[in-house]
Amino acid sequence: MSIPLLRGREFSDADAPTAAPRVVIVSQTTAKRFWGATDPIGRTLQRQGDPARQYTVIGVVGDVRQAALSRESPAIYYPSLGLTAAMGVVVRTDAPPASILTTVRQKVHDLDPALPMSSVRTMDEWVSNNAAQPRLNAILLAVFAGVAMLIAAIGIYGVLAYSVNQRPARSGCAWRSDHRGRRCCA
Repeated sequence: MSIPLLRGREFSDADAPTAAPRVVIVSQTTAKRFWGATDPIGRTLQRQGDPARQYTVIGVVGDVRQAALSRESPAIYYPSLGLTAAMGVVVRTDAPPASILTTVRQKVHDLDPALPMSSVRTMDEWVSNNAAQPRLNAILLAVFAGVAMLIAAIGIYGVLAYSVNQRPARSGCAWRSDHRGRRCCA
């Protein structure tokens, strides 16, 4: 996924869920939130659901936009599957995503045949779904702004038409006759 490793190391084959010590990699936002300006490498943390298990931070990675496109999400990365009830698997490929879908499904099935795969989407679909609400908000704002401008223009036209209609009719010159009987504008 091209998430940059800022400090520490990446996971290795020795970093299994049952291995001691248990290890995690945290995002930059998570590291700042828990430890401030101090170096998080070697620090420990525990999961809220299982306070007996201690996890040692082995690396810090850059922030990613996971939950929403508008802000980076704090994240903790574990070395393998099976830690939570809801997990996401992200696969990066140079091939068209639809062409490797069956291979990914087979690999997940090989790991655990009882593990269901739902919400399989490409990154373009994920971005489009997450951008849908802000896009709808922008469209509605534009439509309502256009309607407001139209109502304002109609109102200004009505006020001007009313004020012009209330004035008495005047002409620019008054016609009168001179001493010879000719009409002229004065």
